[in-house]
Amino acid sequence: MEAYNSGDYVTALKEFVPLAKKGNTKAQLSLGLMHQYGTGLPVDMNKAIQWFLKAAHGGDKIAQSWLAMMYTFGNGVPLDNTEAFKWFSKAANQGHPSSQDMLGLMYQSGKGIEVDYKKSFYWYNLAANQGHAQAQFNLAEMYAKGLGVEMDKNKALKWHSKSADQGYSDAIMKIHSEIPKISIKNP
Repeated sequence: MEAYNSGDYVTALKEFVPLAKKGNTKAQLSLGLMHQYGTGLPVDMNKAIQWFLKAAHGGDKIAQSWLAMMYTFGNGVPLDNTEAFKWFSKAANQGHPSSQDMLGLMYQSGKGIEVDYKKSFYWYNLAANQGHAQAQFNLAEMYAKGLGVEMDKNKALKWHSKSADQGYSDAIMKIHSEIPKISIKNP
């Protein structure tokens, strides 16, 4: 990894290939990224996907989440919400907060699955409690609207604030838009 981080991609490639062939999921993920972005070798999405799949099947939650995002947006693979859901679920069940947030979004929007606000709340809550700013905002919105949970404006403000404290712009704008309403109600 030192060769990769220092920009010596030829050496990194020589180090990663034998490790990846032996089943090292971090090396497989790294090779996938190198092929996807053309880092030290030509862009080759087919090889990138092959390496991501090996790492994902080997249990690497980052590779699982990466594949899920590729299926979500049709990046190098056909857009497929069922595959996205499958890979987000695997990564989320290993505690990957971005995947937990994405599962919350899928359950909330019904993208690829049936709408289920309680499951959406569950996944947002897990990610939010790990400090994921977007999930904190999404959880706040669930409390604010009473989706999957009893409406609670105080908890909504708490989670909006946590998200805003991390610089999440939607939360910052939400808090600033609520301050005048609070001031008018409580002169």
